[in-house]
Amino acid sequence: KVMLTVQDIIDRARDQLQDTSELGYGYTYRYSDDDLMAYITMGMRSIVRIKPSANATLFAHTCVAAPRQRLDPLVFHSILRVQWNEPDPLSNSNAGKTIQTVERDVFDTFYTLWPVSTAVAGEAPTRFKAACMDAKDPLAFWLFPTPRDGDVVYVSASAIPDEVINVIDEILIGNEYVAPLVDFVCHMASLSVGRDEAAQHAERYLVRFLGALGVSTAVIQEVSTNQPAAPEATE
Repeated sequence: KVMLTVQDIIDRARDQLQDTSELGYGYTYRYSDDDLMAYITMGMRSIVRIKPSANATLFAHTCVAAPRQRLDPLVFHSILRVQWNEPDPLSNSNAGKTIQTVERDVFDTFYTLWPVSTAVAGEAPTRFKAACMDAKDPLAFWLFPTPRDGDVVYVSASAIPDEVINVIDEILIGNEYVAPLVDFVCHMASLSVGRDEAAQHAERYLVRFLGALGVSTAVIQEVSTNQPAAPEATE
């Protein structure tokens, strides 16, 4: 994987937007670095909402003493999978025993006492047998048996991309999302101009962005026929 920087995305967007500094001394870009960095942040977060695996991370979640666990909504977008238990300190493996993912009705049917079934005091760490996702909350899940404070479970989750603040920052989403990200930046930049012609360009960039992420044709057509009017240009 080739790590790209924010400056790489800015350069590619300016190339598509024909926003160059070739007009001589004192010329400034139409779109500032700050504006384009804001669009890059918005674009990465939009990609992660559509494709949660675009910014997947594996981390150790420290449990609370309750069957239901929840990730920090300021850090994560959604859970991808509850992966495994804390590794056995006597093992050479970096991963503990895999935790089976089941539906909530399986918990209720086969683990009838699961809401109050807690690991025996003194055992460390708890070995979880199963997990189920909360259908109403993408950041929450249940564990069996019920964790104690401080128990650890390894979770794969979709992380919210950090705000871009420097052109030397690395782009952490996969390279396969670079082209859609550039299209999103160009969409927002074109939309900011406030002219009908620019709004048409903005729509084309948005349609291309959505199409690259696998959004259905029906949704793309709905988007393209319900674009807001371009804002009026200000002097």
